[in-house]
Formats: sequence, C-alpha cells, structure tokens
Amino acid sequence: MSNSRSIREAVQRLAGTFGTNPLTVIIAQVVSVDSDAMTCVVDPLNDNSTVTMENVNLSAQPNDGLICYPSNDSIVLVAYAPKLDPFILQFSDIDKCRITIEGCEYYIDKDGIKLHGDNLGGLVKVNSLVTAYNQVVADLTALIAAFSALGVIIPPQATIKTAIDLENNKVQHGNI
Repeated sequence: MSNSRSIREAVQRLAGTFGTNPLTVIIAQVVSVDSDAMTCVVDPLNDNSTVTMENVNLSAQPNDGLICYPSNDSIVLVAYAPKLDPFILQFSDIDKCRITIEGCEYYIDKDGIKLHGDNLGGLVKVNSLVTAYNQVVADLTALIAAFSALGVIIPPQATIKTAIDLENNKVQHGNI
C-alpha cells in the first residue's frame, strides 16, 4: 500500500468514513465544456473552496443515456464522493442535449432536433406536400383527358392522397 493511500485510509478511519462512500453536492459555475470527453471544468461557488474542479463528468458515467452539455457560466450541482469521479447532477442552462437509447441517438440544440443524424434532411411539411402532390395528380389527369381526346388511351396511374396517407404520425413537428 502506498504512503498516500495509507494516510488517506488512516484519516478516513479517524473521521469514521472509512468503507463508506458519502456523497457531497456543491454548487458551482461552469468554466468550460469538453464535448468530446463529456467533461467540464467548474468553479465552486461557496466561500470555503476556491479550487477549480477539472474533468467533472457530464453524467454519472460517460456513456449512453441522457447527456446535457451545460452553457459556460451556467450554475450546476456537482456530486462527488471518495470512490466516485465528480459528475453533474443538474444544470441551470444547457447548450445541447444528447439522448442515446440502444444506438438510437437524438440531438437537441438551438438549431433544432436531429433524429439518427441529419443525412436525410428535414421532416416533410405533409400538408404542403399533399397540396403539391394533388396538384400534380390534377395536372396529370388533365393531360390524360387531353390525350384521350386525341384518341390516345392512357390508363390513370395516380390517385389523390390525404395527409394521413403520407405521414408517420409517431413523429410530429411544428414551426414556432
């Protein structure tokens, strides 16, 4: 056992905290955020401590789940214990949020929401799409009628649609 570890253990035994993992929560202000490492640097806001805390995890474990990225200068609650790395419990302001559920990722930031990435572009405005589609069907029907008048028979291929025919109602959106 190293000297520092034995000294730490002796102090914990004297304090009656050896073998326990008491959780301490402090109020702090965010100095900076490392999005890739999922950590931040915070300054505690109580008068007893002026030590900057580095490598504070944005969640209890830096893995899947709910990860919020706090804004610089925002106020956070930081939890830490002798056997745990410090981590953020609560945020006053966030810049973005990532939710990961079994490989399914959702990103939320000031620019909007990304469901499984952004390679397919934005969601379709179904009502506008239905109107445009039905106009194309009406134009096609008129063309078929014009060709039929000339003796050329073209069987109709397109039908009028409603929003219900085209939308996935499990994902809905609006425009604020």
